[in-house]
Amino acid sequence: MERFSAKKARGIEDFRRVESLCKDAFPGNEVALAIRDLYTCSSDDRFTCLIAEDMHDESIAGCIFLLHTPVMYEGHQLASCELNFLASRSDLSGTGVASTLINSFFNESSRQGYAVVLLEGIPHYYRKYGFNYAIPIQKQVLDVKNLNYQPAEAVGVRRAKTSDLEFIRCCHEKDAEKIALLSVVTHARLKRQIECYKSDLMRMEYFIIEIEGIPSGYFAIEPDESEMIVTNISSSVSFSCMDGLISHIIDRKLGEVINQDRIVFRIAEGTKPHTYLRMLGAIEESNYARQVRITDIDKLFRSIAPVLEKRVSSSCFASETVSFQLNDFSNLYEIVFRCSKMSFVRRKFVLTTEFNLPPQALVKLVFGDADYWSIKNILPDCHIDKRLIPFAEILFPRMNHSVFRSF
Repeated sequence: MERFSAKKARGIEDFRRVESLCKDAFPGNEVALAIRDLYTCSSDDRFTCLIAEDMHDESIAGCIFLLHTPVMYEGHQLASCELNFLASRSDLSGTGVASTLINSFFNESSRQGYAVVLLEGIPHYYRKYGFNYAIPIQKQVLDVKNLNYQPAEAVGVRRAKTSDLEFIRCCHEKDAEKIALLSVVTHARLKRQIECYKSDLMRMEYFIIEIEGIPSGYFAIEPDESEMIVTNISSSVSFSCMDGLISHIIDRKLGEVINQDRIVFRIAEGTKPHTYLRMLGAIEESNYARQVRITDIDKLFRSIAPVLEKRVSSSCFASETVSFQLNDFSNLYEIVFRCSKMSFVRRKFVLTTEFNLPPQALVKLVFGDADYWSIKNILPDCHIDKRLIPFAEILFPRMNHSVFRSF
C-alpha cells in the first residue's frame, strides 16, 4: 500500500507547511524566502508546487517545484520546464517520498504539455529518473591581477530601472537570433528581479551599459559571496563596452566578494563578449552541466521541425529525399525529409541500425553539446548508418548556448 499521496499546494496553509519544510531541509532560509517570492508572484509565470502527504496523519512529507522555463531553440520556443527545490523530511529518508514527488512531477509536466524537463541537481541521483547530461555550463575566468585593458572613459554603467525593461527585452530578442539555445527571461520575472526580489537566491542585479548616456547593452551580476559572477551580457556589446563593464566591476564591486583576484563570466560562445574575453586571456572552465529528460519526443521533434527543415534547406540535401528510422531504444520513428519538408511518424518498435540513439546520445545531439563522432567514442551503442552520417551532421550541428540561471 502506498504511504504517500501527492497533490498541488493550494492556499496559505499548504504554503506555510512548505516553507517550514524547506527551512528544515536546506541550510539557512534562502530557499524558503525564494519559495515565498515565487508563491506570491506566481500569477504571471506558470509555477506549480507539489507536496507529498503522509496518508497516516496527513502531515507534509516533502515538496517539489515545477518552474516554467522557456528555452529558445534557434528562434523557436521549446515546451520546457525545470524540476527544482525537491525536499523531504529528514526522518522519512529512504521511504519513497522523493520517488512519489518526482513521479507526480512528471505526470504534472505531461499534463501541462511540456516535452523537455531541465535540471540542475545531483547528477548520480537523477540519472535513474531518465535525466542525462546535455548542456554544459561553461564559464570564462578572468584573472584581474595581471589584466591589461583600456578603461573606456565614454562608457558608463548604472543600475537598471523598471523603465529599462523594454530596452532589455529588445536586446534579449536580438540575442535569440545569434545564440542557438537561449534561456528566455520573461518580462514578469525580469521586472520582479529588478524591483522586489529580497532573497539572495532569487535576486539578480541588472545593469545598463551606456555610451555618452545612450543605452548600448546590459549585464547582470549573480549574488555570490565567494566569486564575482557576471552573466546575461547582451551578445552584441562592443569591446569598448566590455572595457567599461570590467572597469565598473573592478572599481566598485570586486571588493564585495571574498575572491578578489578573478571575475567569472557566464556567456555564450561565439558572441562578441566571449571573443573579447578570449583576447584578454580568460580561461575556459566547465564543472557541471544542465541535465535534460526528453519526456515527449514527438512533441519535441514537431516543435523543432522548422529548425531542422531550415538546416536541411540550406544544405546540399535541400531538394533531395532522405528517409530513416530513429530508434531511441524504447520508441521507433519514421522520419522523412522530402525537399526539406519533414514528416515524423511513430512506428511499431523493432531494433534498427539506421539511427540508433540511446537517450544520452539523443539529448546531446538535439541540444548540440557534441557531434556524432565524439558521442560515438564514449557511447558505443550510439550508431548512425554510414550513409546517413553526412545528413546527421547537417541535422544536428554543434550549437552555441546560453542556458544559465532561469529563475
